[in-house]
Amino acid sequence: MHLAQSGPTLARLAEEGFAILGLFVVVNLIGLMIAEGIWSHHENLVLQDFTRLIGKMRELDFSGDPETRRRHEVLALAAAWRARERARFAAVRNQLAKLEAAVSDERSAQDMQDALDGLNELLS
Repeated sequence: MHLAQSGPTLARLAEEGFAILGLFVVVNLIGLMIAEGIWSHHENLVLQDFTRLIGKMRELDFSGDPETRRRHEVLALAAAWRARERARFAAVRNQLAKLEAAVSDERSAQDMQDALDGLNELLS
């Protein structure tokens, strides 16, 4: 039994190797495009939530935020910042009420100065 020589082995190996390599390139490109689409969709959802939070801050809207399904460090940082600013805004509001009460009750200048100092501390 003799094997028939079908041509140079190196040329045949290169031909079949390039065909398989081309298939791998196509499959990988399709996989990358799918992964990029999924990642872009996730990124856009996170950016929408972040933009909404920052927009509320720009409008000085300190109302509560509904929970989001997306978890991302940027969203967690923005939510924590909003919570701190919400608490600070409430403290400023309370301090202003104390100052207003001191002025309307004609309290001593020291009471008014204390209220102003507390307000200044909160705003700095």
